[in-house]
Amino acid sequence: MTYRADIDGLRALAVLAVISFHLNFGLPGGFIGVDIFFVISGYLITGITVAGIRSRSFSALEFYARRARRILPGLISTLIASSIAAGTILYPPQLIAFAKSAIAAVLFSANIHFLAVSGYSAPAAEAIPLLHLWSLGIEEQFYILFPAIALLCARGSRKLYPVVLIALCAASLVASQLMLGKDPALAFYLLPFRGYELLMGCLLALPDARPRFKSGPGSQAAALAGAALVIGPVLFFGPATAYPGLPAAIPALGTALIIKAGEARSTMISKLLSARLLVGIGKISYSLYLVHWPVIVFGLRIFPTASPTLFGPCALAVLFLLALLNYRFVEQPFRQSAWLRSPARTLSVSAATIVCLCGLSAWTVREDGFASEMDKKINRVLAFLDYDHDRLYRDRECYLSPDQDFSPTSMAGCLPQGSGPSAILWGDSHAVHLYPGLRPALERKGISLGVLTASACPPIIGYQTPVRPKCTAFNEHALQAILSLRPSIVILSARWPTDETSLSLLDSTVATLAKAGPKVVLLGESPLYKVDVPLIIAKRLHEGDASLTAKGEADLELGFLRWSDRTLSGRFGNREEVRYISVMQALCPHENCPLTDADGTPVHFDTAHLTKEGSVLFTEVLTPLILR
Repeated sequence: MTYRADIDGLRALAVLAVISFHLNFGLPGGFIGVDIFFVISGYLITGITVAGIRSRSFSALEFYARRARRILPGLISTLIASSIAAGTILYPPQLIAFAKSAIAAVLFSANIHFLAVSGYSAPAAEAIPLLHLWSLGIEEQFYILFPAIALLCARGSRKLYPVVLIALCAASLVASQLMLGKDPALAFYLLPFRGYELLMGCLLALPDARPRFKSGPGSQAAALAGAALVIGPVLFFGPATAYPGLPAAIPALGTALIIKAGEARSTMISKLLSARLLVGIGKISYSLYLVHWPVIVFGLRIFPTASPTLFGPCALAVLFLLALLNYRFVEQPFRQSAWLRSPARTLSVSAATIVCLCGLSAWTVREDGFASEMDKKINRVLAFLDYDHDRLYRDRECYLSPDQDFSPTSMAGCLPQGSGPSAILWGDSHAVHLYPGLRPALERKGISLGVLTASACPPIIGYQTPVRPKCTAFNEHALQAILSLRPSIVILSARWPTDETSLSLLDSTVATLAKAGPKVVLLGESPLYKVDVPLIIAKRLHEGDASLTAKGEADLELGFLRWSDRTLSGRFGNREEVRYISVMQALCPHENCPLTDADGTPVHFDTAHLTKEGSVLFTEVLTPLILR
């Protein structure tokens, strides 16, 4: 295909949007940069493949060798550098997780790996150095499949290409939107539900693709419309946007319009994208994307309390420097190497490199992250990073996953037992983590406790969240179950949203419960940490620091916690129909939250959720306040 500078400029905007989003530079929808990359990839790959097939010069071996020369050098160098950083910075349990993700990344299945380990209690994104490689997994899987699709189409008429690609694109888009309502993580991570974005680019590159824009008002209008469809989502989408599905089709369509209109080489948008600076950034965009997330993750690990206003610019400077070095000394030399011109040699060297990297990572896993030299006390604490809470929280039974519907039959065992006084604990994971301690505490008072909880679903009637589409129905069923049981006490606990709409809905929920007769208790926000609590404890032990309480702003998300407590107490404190209990004030006097119990066992296994020992510790304090 003929080189187009404007496409490099488009790559630049895509990678800058992603980096700005991850560095919190004020572009809430910057994640759509990945969708721009998908469309560009589909466009370029189709142009190369179909042209080769029609001229009878296409070679599958050469195709995969070119992809290897383009993708693997930068990826391998990033994985090696990240592995060195991980071995230096991470604790053994984290190093094991890193090694497993490195294996998945180099085997073109990072998206599948991260889907498998995703979940509400999974590590935060900021703790997973290779998480961004999920998108590379999707592209690589597409590259593996597309030549076969193109070759099959080539056996028919010229009209078969658009028919097949349009059918696949439409099917993928419909499947993505449907899956978004059932399992958003599945829709986000897997090729069948993101393929329509790549296929949009494929359709553009077909030799007889229509329309064909010429210089004039038509191409200008198409390019401007495309720019609007890209810029709008960057500015107005956000983490709460249901994605991908139809929303992702908006920036993908915008990108397609920009690329197609740019064929005229005379649009204002094309000329802007062809600016020298943007083209230069576009040329190193692959390296920029590869290095940006490890720089952010490892940077936050080294400087956890750094000011965002200082960390962002410094991280930006570092990642640009590393990307330039990677492009100049790794990407370009390997791509242009005369020694690697032979497809067979390229693929042989690639396979050998992949085997070596997988072997090194597998060795790391086999050796338990080389933990033998670490103090046993630290290892015991770090083991809580892999805390198995399934049975403790009664996962998929009384604590529903995103894919589960409320079932009165299956949840019957979660309801209070006996004919005496009863209580219901209703909420999300910030409710169910109190259950292991609260149940025996209330039983000692003669009160039977039931629990109705769902992942990321606060107990608010009418509350809607794109990431948990079944939350609204769950809460409606839970309310009906509570009203029919008529418990003595209803305890509401959650990671509370504090926007006005949600608070108004919570007001109505409380009023409905209070009208039915039970005592309504609203528990405020539980402690929320910047880093997983076992890591804080391990660092203290490693440094010989005997203090085992949180150190205020250094450890806790105090800004959010104070704001949430102030908002909720102002709304629900001193009201007759509901008792508001500030968990922070009860458990963290002077904002000194306990990190361990008396035996040194971590109270939390991540940044917020309680271990069994933590649940007991918390409910010893909260139970008298609930029953007061």
